[in-house]
Order: sequence, then structure tokens, then C-alpha cells
Amino acid sequence: MGRKNIIQSTTILGFLILAMKKDDFYKEAHLRRHLYWNVFQGVAECDIDGLNGKLEWFGNYVSFLDSMLQISILEETSRHFLLPCKIRKVVIDPITHYQECQNGSINVKRDPYCNIIKTKGIEISGTKFTKISLAKKPQTDLLLETFKFVHFDSPENNNYDFNTSLIIALQIVIQNTPGLIKKLTVGEVKQTQDTSDLTNQITQILRNQVMVESEYLVVKTDTLNEIKQRFEVIVVKQNIMQKADFKIFTSILRDTGFLIYVGNINKECYKNVDVIFRSSKLCLLRWRYKFPRTYDTINIRIYDFKWLEKLKKYAQGSEKRTVFLFSQNEAYTGIIGLQKCLMAEGTQVEFKAVYINNQKADIFSVDDEFYKEQLSKGLALNVLRDEWGTFVHLPLEEIKPKHFVNAGVSMRMDGNLSTINWIEKPSIFKAHSNCEIINVHYAAFNFKVHNVATSKIIDEHDNFGVEYSGITRSNRNVMGLVQKGSLNLEIASNPDFTWNVPTFWSLQQAATVPLAYTMCYYGLIIKAEMKKNNTILIHDANTDIGIAAITTALSLSETIFATVSSIKKQTYLRKLFPQLDFDNIGIASEFSFENIVKTKTKGKGVDVVLNTLSEEYLEASLNCLSEGGVFLEIGKTIHSNTTLIDSDLIFSKQCRFHSLILNDIFEETSEVRKQINNLVKTGKVYL
Repeated sequence: MGRKNIIQSTTILGFLILAMKKDDFYKEAHLRRHLYWNVFQGVAECDIDGLNGKLEWFGNYVSFLDSMLQISILEETSRHFLLPCKIRKVVIDPITHYQECQNGSINVKRDPYCNIIKTKGIEISGTKFTKISLAKKPQTDLLLETFKFVHFDSPENNNYDFNTSLIIALQIVIQNTPGLIKKLTVGEVKQTQDTSDLTNQITQILRNQVMVESEYLVVKTDTLNEIKQRFEVIVVKQNIMQKADFKIFTSILRDTGFLIYVGNINKECYKNVDVIFRSSKLCLLRWRYKFPRTYDTINIRIYDFKWLEKLKKYAQGSEKRTVFLFSQNEAYTGIIGLQKCLMAEGTQVEFKAVYINNQKADIFSVDDEFYKEQLSKGLALNVLRDEWGTFVHLPLEEIKPKHFVNAGVSMRMDGNLSTINWIEKPSIFKAHSNCEIINVHYAAFNFKVHNVATSKIIDEHDNFGVEYSGITRSNRNVMGLVQKGSLNLEIASNPDFTWNVPTFWSLQQAATVPLAYTMCYYGLIIKAEMKKNNTILIHDANTDIGIAAITTALSLSETIFATVSSIKKQTYLRKLFPQLDFDNIGIASEFSFENIVKTKTKGKGVDVVLNTLSEEYLEASLNCLSEGGVFLEIGKTIHSNTTLIDSDLIFSKQCRFHSLILNDIFEETSEVRKQINNLVKTGKVYL
């Protein structure tokens, strides 16, 4: 029995909607690394957008609720692993639910605008998913290749070196070998039994081919008459061929076998041999093919599939015959892949494919002498462009370094820092008159860039960096911020976030300043509205933002509390800022900072908390906040986790929360942007 189609169509409100059946849905889920099983495979059918579907009821609420959430994975087209991290509300009416499930299934709908998934009896609202980028194991010994058309016999082939010529010849042999696993017995004819560079070269090429099993034997010239084994491929050098009888190789080579002749072949050898491929270094030869007396042809079309039933009939037949498949001047015909599949099937019918991609060529006919001459060689795949040839995989040429006007850092493989390299980009043009083109000399590789590069967060992988220093075309040393892409050779400046580098700073030093101080001024002065004599708790005070925050706070407050992750960093901070009270610097992991703050402030708490710590320290940090205080969060520490916050504590203290995200600063009003620019420029806080 043939397999039934599992993708069907249905009509909803006059629109034709493709609906996936259960097998197809869970195949897609599996590709997204959702490995559902047994009662957790509850989606009976679903449309391709995950908006409407039908769920099976197995008498289990847990698996049924999970199945309701499962249809949401289709909303994300990138196939990232989606993990539900938050549900605002679940409402279950068990009576209505049981009534609707009497027939074993129930309809489900998802409203992406209201973020609601519901059936008659159950409603799930406010579901949030987080994207998890799976750790990828780096591949070793990568084989980088290009898929390329090569001529069978053309003067252009003389440009190939010996190794490339050998790769082409062996791939043509593989193309003409039937079976899913291409089994080759290769014999190299030599005067001695020892291995040579040629032996190692051929074995390495065969080892790199996919789905190929090969046996490589060395045959001595004085034992040729004694060999009973027959080979798919024989390799022989010119000096050996000249001394041996050319006909002796027919006894050890299969009727459909090939001979790789290393050197220049004499024309008198052409009598019973076809030259399949030739370069200046070698020739691929084959004993002349007996053209079939009877044959059939099938025209492979992309808009008319009447040929498909005819092809299936031949493929399933038991009669030995030859069928020529041809496609003429049709883009994306798929005939090459089709022929590879037919060769892998191992059918009784001998299929030969002809792909004509030449508008000037005559209409295909086996009886046409031009086509018949090529088909007489008996090759499985024949491609006509300007001349006859085929497609092969060739090693990717080494990319030589070159000078570019502009280039940017990109990462070829997610989560693998070793794949970061430079990619050429077009030259930058001014977006407006106040903008300047800057040649970047240094760009900071900050924590966000590291998280993107290691796939801890999902973001663009070809626009790294926000912080830079460089030289303008008017020869000014500047530093600044951009929303993305500071790791480029050229960038267009943002006037509000560009500053002149002080003469006593190097460009290397300047590249680490803009982000930290911009974030601190934005948080402490703009958002927290920090005043004279306000108290502050700064977490991770030894980091760039922590140091910038201490520097800023010292001009406003005499009481600064700080946390670090180790005693070593505690000592470092004391040396860097001797004006700090050493007793006010706590170790975060010991939770000592909460007692320090409460003791020193006599239970009042601090006016501002600058938080960069993870969720386990959140409650302790909130306890340190005074009534009406301000909690500043760097980098979505709270929102990116499933941390539960004591709402009574928040409301009783009447505190304010602000999440400090760099992108928000670029969207601020021009007045705020100018204020930040002036703060960074002068380093002075005027209150």
C-alpha cells in the first residue's frame, strides 16, 4: 500500500488552509528538538501557522494542556527551541470540557494578538516562550567544497592541477556506479608492490566521498595475466601503459568499468575506447558502450507531471531496458537529483539522464547524431551547456587575504567563537549631514557580544558590537556608540553619542569608556534622578559599569555600598577607590551586603540599587532598598528569568523599577540624548 498524504487542505472563511496531520506535526516538532511521546502527542491536526487545530483527549489534563501549548511552536519560523517560561492564567471548566471530549477530540484555537489558546472548556492566556539556542558540537575535519560544472573534454580542463583532475575523474566514476552505497574496487597497476604518492592521493579522495565503500589494490605488471578479479577502476601511468599490452586490461576491468590513465594518451588507443574526461594531467577512459537497439525516452517537465506515472512504471518493472530521461531549457528541473535517486534504487531499467541548458541547442532526439555521439558513451549523467560535461564537487579554493574598504565581523556557526571572521561589506555613506564616516581602530567585545557569539542569547550574527574608537575623515580621534555593528572597519557615527578622545588617552583606552558611562549616567541621573547625599548600592562594582557607577556616585554621595565576587576583587576595588569605606564592600555570594547596608543605614536602606546580579540575590537586593527608592536593572536581569518577586515588598516600599537597555537610550528624546552627551563629555554632574 502506498503511504497516504498527511498534508491536507481545508477551507476556513473562504480561504484554503493547509492542515498538517499528526505525523507531520510531530515530525516538525522533532526538527525543533521537541521530543514528545505517548500521551504528550495530543495534536491530531493543525494548520501550518498553529492558529487552528484539533486535540486528542487521553484522560490526562497535564498532557492535554501541554498539547495546547504545542501548537504555538509553529509561530516561530526559525526552528529555534521554544521553552514556555511564563503563563499568566489558566481557566478550566471541567464540566464543559468533558462534554466536548465525548468523541475523543476537541477543537483548539490560538489568538496571537491576545495571546490566548483556548478550547471549549479550557483557556490559557499570557503564555511567554523563551528561545533556547542548543549547544552545537563543532565539526572537525570539515570538507569545504563547491558544486561546479566541468567539461568532459575541453581546453579549459588543462587549467586543472593533477589532484583536481583526479577528483573529477573519480566523481564521474561514482556517478556511474549504481546502488545507494557505491562499492568500488580500484586497482593500481605498478611495477612494485609498495605504496606511492598516487596511491595515498586516490585513497584520500575516495575517503572524502559520501556513501562510497572502496577497496584499493596494487597490481604488479608481471602478474596481470594471473589476476582473476575484475575492477571497477584501474589506475595506470603512461610509462606502464607503453610497456604493457593495451588489451590486457580488458580482462581485469568490468564491462562498465573505467581506466584512469595518468599522462598523455596516444591517438591510436582511441579505437575501442571512449575518452570520458581529459585534462593535461590524465584521461578517464572507458571501453566503448554498446548502444541499445531499443530504448524509451521521458521528457522531465516542471509544469506537467504526466511523465511521473510513466517513470514509476519503468522503475517498478522487471524488464531490462534503457530509458533516456531528458530536460531541455527548464530551470530548476531537478533531473540531476532525480537521476541520482534512480541510480541509488538499483532498478532493472538502465536510466540515462540528459540535461540541456543551452538555448541554441537543437531539440533533443536520440536519433540526432550530435546527441547520439554523446549518449554512445553510456554515461548516467550528461549535461549540455556550451559543451558536454557534468556537475562535481570540487575543493573550495583557499581564500587569499585582500584589502577592503569596509568589512565586518561575522560568525559562520552559532555558538562557535572560532568561526568568527571578517566579511566584506559595502562602503558606508552618510545618513545625514551631521553624521561622520569613522575608520574604526578599536571596538569593545563586551558581555552582550560574548553572549550572542556563544548563543546564550539570540541576535544578529553579523552586526556585532556597539562601542568603538577611531579616526574621522577630518582626522579627529573620536569614541562613541552605535546601535549595532561597531566591529566594522567603517561606521556612520551617531552625533548624539560621539565624543572627542582626550589628548592624554589612547584610542585603545577610549574604546572601553562610552558604553559604561552612558549607561550609568542614563540610569543614575536620568532614570533614578539621584541627588546629593543619596545612598547607593552597586553590585558587581569591579566591572566596567560598576567602576563608572562608583565614579559617578562619588560626586554625589558620601555613602556608597558595593559588592564584588571575591576577596581579591574587594582588595582591587579598595586600591582603585581609596575614598570608599572598606567595610561597605561586601562579597555577593556570602549575602553579607544585606546586613552591611541595614546596619550602616540603621535599617533605612539605600536610595538607589544598581543591580547586575542573578535572581538568587534579587530579594536581598530589594530588602536593601529604602521606601520610595529606585531599583535599576542592567540587561533585563529580572525579565529574562522566571524570578518571583514579592509584590507586597514592592508596594509597601513604593519603589520604582527601571530596566536599563542600551537600545532604549537611542530612542530617547533629543533633550535626554544631549544631556547624556554633555555628561560623558564633561564628566561633571550639575544638580
